[in-house]
Amino acid sequence: LADLSVYAMDHLDVSSFSDAEAIRLSKTFRAIRIARFLRVLRLSRVLKLLTRMEDWCDVMLAASVMAFFNIVKLILGVALFAHFIACAWYYIGDSTSHGWVQRLNEENASLAYRYICAYHWTMAQFTPAPTDFHPKTMWERTFAVLVLFVGFVIFSSL
Repeated sequence: LADLSVYAMDHLDVSSFSDAEAIRLSKTFRAIRIARFLRVLRLSRVLKLLTRMEDWCDVMLAASVMAFFNIVKLILGVALFAHFIACAWYYIGDSTSHGWVQRLNEENASLAYRYICAYHWTMAQFTPAPTDFHPKTMWERTFAVLVLFVGFVIFSSL
């Protein structure tokens, strides 16, 4: 929106406005430009702070502690990635009447148990772990193939 307003100010024909309207419009656009500059300035300060914090960690923390934090960061990233895939897998399985979720619905399984099953299926796609749930529809099978491909590409590059 701010970019659009700056573009509009540059290409606006102010000759059709009265002097008071043109001055008010000019002040408004100047305020938008200042706000945009301050937003960029704040972002640069955050980036500087992150760089300083990383430098401080390099100096103050031992290499083994930094390695531990990097491993934890990697594990949390994989867990979050698996969460999104598990949610998509559950949505696809629950969107049809004969998907993999139907068996759990017939057993009156809780939502938490169904989520854990979806998460377990997701983790099984990235590791050689077994799972009881397999694709039953074309959309589930297509999604499973895509997940295997994405997992192959991501985890082979780590």
